[in-house]
Amino acid sequence: MKMVQRVLRVADELRKFRSEESYFALIDNPTYAQYLFGIDSSNVMILFDVADQELSIAIYTDPRYSEKFQSIIKPMTDLRIEVNSDKPLNLANAKRPIYIDSAHMTVANFNSIFEGGESNLQTFDAGKVLQSIRSIKDDDEIEALERATAIADDALLALLKRGIVGKSEIEVKRAMDQLLLQFGADEPSFSTIIASGPNGSVPHATPSDRVIEGNDLVIIDYGATYKGYHSDTTRTVKANNRQFDANESSTIESVLAAHQYGVTKVISGSIGNEVDKSVREFFSEDERKNFIHGLGHGVGLEIHEYPFLIPGSNDVISDRNVVTVEPGLYYPGMHGVRIEDCYVVQSGEKTKLSSLPLVIS
Repeated sequence: MKMVQRVLRVADELRKFRSEESYFALIDNPTYAQYLFGIDSSNVMILFDVADQELSIAIYTDPRYSEKFQSIIKPMTDLRIEVNSDKPLNLANAKRPIYIDSAHMTVANFNSIFEGGESNLQTFDAGKVLQSIRSIKDDDEIEALERATAIADDALLALLKRGIVGKSEIEVKRAMDQLLLQFGADEPSFSTIIASGPNGSVPHATPSDRVIEGNDLVIIDYGATYKGYHSDTTRTVKANNRQFDANESSTIESVLAAHQYGVTKVISGSIGNEVDKSVREFFSEDERKNFIHGLGHGVGLEIHEYPFLIPGSNDVISDRNVVTVEPGLYYPGMHGVRIEDCYVVQSGEKTKLSSLPLVIS
């Protein structure tokens, strides 16, 4: 059973974290409830209790979710798991190292869980370990990401076939969101970005009431969620489907070349900031100042997750990571161009998830 394998893998990787045979690991990020048990819960804490070779798990939630968890864990007879919806979690007297995810643990939760604890409690931040575990996708996860991307591709093609000229950015966003649902998405991956003409110079522009004109370049940043997994794709199109002018073509070609170059740098063992830096330096000196965001990030149950390909990131790319490559150039008052796709890293190869060409013309 895939869930059992994931639980055991998390326990094993945490055991390696500090070479401890006995530890507690407290996971309060709800994403892990979905990853480990397939349950979308807004209120859950998962406690891994590892003593030598013995593993037991306690799930702390509320009555809204307890029955769901009980039904999921019932067939998992190889594991000792209990669900608690009526007693508080307290580790104040823990005698073993305690691993937490500091990016998600709130001060209020921390104080509650460790209230009255001794001053020599050993807590360690295992957030990066947990993130890296989820970054290595199994076959089911890659299949879900492929399906999410295919849904998003179909929605974009349908949108462009209808035409976007003469409609406001908000209208086009709403139409795209509806198409995503129509083609099978659980929901959009994020708030769809439609940025036309001069609005395209803002990387994450909020769709406005600006009416799209025929000669506009339009950035469409979109994604579908399928079984909890998020796709993320961006295409820059000519609104009237005609040829790009000379200035637009120059920008498109620069971003396309940078994208293709970036893909060659996304290999197992590469460091996030080094991949970002190599693409930043690929642009000319004049262009470089107009590349104003990071190169990419992992995708999965979260739209932005480990590894991050951005300045300052020491995240390491591994086989079976799924990452975006999304260089862009932005010229205030004129336009912006971004080309983004997701790639599966595997044994020195990269598989592009979207079936659409990088430039649609």
